[in-house]
Amino acid sequence: MSKKTKHREKKRIRGIQAKQNKRRKETQPSSEMLLRKIRVGYISDAFCSRPEADFLPAFFAARDKHNFTVVGISLVPADEITGMFQEGADEWLDISSMTEMEAVSAVRELKLDFLVDITAEASAKLTAVMEADAAEFTEEVDTWCYTPFNKNRLYTVTAPVLYKGYPTIGVIGSLFASDEVLPHVLSFMEEYPQCRLLLHGRDANLCQDEELAETLRNLNLGDRILISTQAEYPYDEVDVLLGLQGIRSYAMCRAYSHSMPILLYTDYMMPEPFMVEIVKAVGMEDLCAATPEEFKEKLHNLLQDQNRITREHRTLRYRFQCSETSDLDGCIMKWERRYLERFYRKYPFKTAALLKVAAEARKKQHWENVIPVLAAASVYLVDLPQEEALNLAWGYYFQKDFIRALYWAQKAENIRGEKIITALYLQAEILSKADRYIEAGEAIEKAFALEEKGHKMLPEIKDALRFVLAGLWKCPRFYRPLFMLQCLADVV
Repeated sequence: MSKKTKHREKKRIRGIQAKQNKRRKETQPSSEMLLRKIRVGYISDAFCSRPEADFLPAFFAARDKHNFTVVGISLVPADEITGMFQEGADEWLDISSMTEMEAVSAVRELKLDFLVDITAEASAKLTAVMEADAAEFTEEVDTWCYTPFNKNRLYTVTAPVLYKGYPTIGVIGSLFASDEVLPHVLSFMEEYPQCRLLLHGRDANLCQDEELAETLRNLNLGDRILISTQAEYPYDEVDVLLGLQGIRSYAMCRAYSHSMPILLYTDYMMPEPFMVEIVKAVGMEDLCAATPEEFKEKLHNLLQDQNRITREHRTLRYRFQCSETSDLDGCIMKWERRYLERFYRKYPFKTAALLKVAAEARKKQHWENVIPVLAAASVYLVDLPQEEALNLAWGYYFQKDFIRALYWAQKAENIRGEKIITALYLQAEILSKADRYIEAGEAIEKAFALEEKGHKMLPEIKDALRFVLAGLWKCPRFYRPLFMLQCLADVV
């Protein structure tokens, strides 16, 4: 190799190294980068009095205020419901009266990191904004959380068949628009004269048509068709609902929250795939029919099983409230995790450098800075070290974000040494504040069991655990008056 060639090769290598060093400097975690909040914009046409609005409060409630700034972008004029969404957002933009070009320009000025589509229906303006690169990242939500502003307190715990003596079938969607199953439902009504059919909304109005009314009379159904003109669906008057043409996911959620079992014709679920997730979440897959004949057979079997109907009325509401569809905290953290991963994946920060920054902030008791730095580190590590998970839990706890403090304290439960008892104490403290007494007591029992096995428990942690346990007198399982008095005496 000639001297000239060697010189060129050395120069090339130095150039590569210089670029690598420059890149490393550019990607070192800076306080400005790590401590700034990620800006997320939610664009929707349902920030108003639309039934789809029942799914939208989740995007604003209980969000991580230390990592995210939330902006609401409304495609519709404001009404009395819009104000509730505005209160939950950090910023608000109404583009309902803007042209497509004006809307694109206004959204760009927000300087969003994420623009998230949570609309009920597509529109030209929505398409223009989403395709205009108005934010660095765009998302379309594929799972929803049922979190209506007005939660119903009443539900049909007693099936009407038990005191009326005959079953009543209701409909969500439209019976008369369901050409596939309509003949089978009418045939079923002919075969079972003890049944009543309650119609509401559009179907109730159609029954005013003389020709249709005459058809129903000829089938001897005239006296057994009940018409409801109430503004809200009369859930307390029916035993079973039929999910037919035009059924929407919000209507299904409302029915389940009233503890109403629904027999679904699967073809009518296709426009909204999220319906399948809702059905699975409450364990009602066996009440889905793929053919009209199967639909009729399942309707017959369900109405013959009064014990099943009674059981569903008593437990379905609870199962729905405990399902992923109603899990506000789980949904919010799932969406936020998606944003964090997409945002920080573009910055090849070194994990060691992030943990060092977090340690410095922790020493200074700057917990508000610990949170975003460790949140970024959790993106690069498959599992955040349990000690750091505990630090993140304390960070959220001191910032009074108990949802995430509990999540990370549970992540740190298998940490070694005395800190495992600290993690259990933190869990017990948060769970007791949330009135989850059984879980709090179980965490305390684990902590004292570990002490008996030789784990070191700091005196202040022991006093704190005793104090929390003394407060669990509302829970029969942990109601031990003498022991609780002893705990309080030891603390004093």
